[in-house]
Amino acid sequence: MTLTRVDIHLLDLLENQPGFPIITGSIGFVLGIIISAILFHIYYRYRENRRNANVGYQVI
Repeated sequence: MTLTRVDIHLLDLLENQPGFPIITGSIGFVLGIIISAILFHIYYRYRENRRNANVGYQVI
């Protein structure tokens, strides 16, 4: 068997498990929360840096 056939066969075995959709859904949900938290943290730091950079300047 080639590597592709082995991978497809393993995926078929995993998909036939009764808890497979629940596990993959849970993993996807947790990864989504983690990625969202990281992106929010990056945005918050960027926003704070922009505000702090503009404090010393005055518009004429």
